[in-house]
Amino acid sequence: MIEYMLLVDGRASGLHVSLAATFLQRARGLIGRSQRSTAAGSPSLCLRPCRAVHTLGMRESIDLAFSDAEGRVLRLIQALPPSRFSWYAGARQVWEFPAGRCAQLGIAMHSRLELEAIP
Repeated sequence: MIEYMLLVDGRASGLHVSLAATFLQRARGLIGRSQRSTAAGSPSLCLRPCRAVHTLGMRESIDLAFSDAEGRVLRLIQALPPSRFSWYAGARQVWEFPAGRCAQLGIAMHSRLELEAIP
């Protein structure tokens, strides 16, 4: 997967996000990825296209941001525990972060999330 820089409301967050664009990448999501921080931050994903996710097989809770095609947050779920499902019918993409990361980054309802290529 290719990594990008996450922009929150047009500002660089310093967090690297991988784009999961294939069926297999979206199905795997964050399963099996360490939640520990690295130089690029904790593993985070943008699943596109996507409107539903699961935490089956995960060991830790995650934050979710469901957004429209322009990246506007439509639904925000903080600390979704393992073995759960969540969806939002109007979503076109879902952003997965380690639990607590949305609050750290200031991601809220109606925030705009974008991916920027890393030079």
